[in-house]
Amino acid sequence: MVALGIDITGVKHPLALVEGSTENATLAREPLVGLRERGLDVTKPILAVIDGAKALRRAVADVFDQPVIQRCGAAQDQERQG
Repeated sequence: MVALGIDITGVKHPLALVEGSTENATLAREPLVGLRERGLDVTKPILAVIDGAKALRRAVADVFDQPVIQRCGAAQDQERQG
């Protein structure tokens, strides 16, 4: 799992990198909690672009107060192609 922040100028900033499956609820939640503990304001709205993993969707909803969750188009395309 990779967490990227994108600033107002469009520059990507790596925030977290964790090896493992986004289907694992604990694994999905830990790096998000780590961002909060490092000072990320989780009370402000954020856009979270994720794959279709239900555990990751739940983790985002649990950690952030106002997440806008969008499913990644590339992940959807890969599923369609099998």
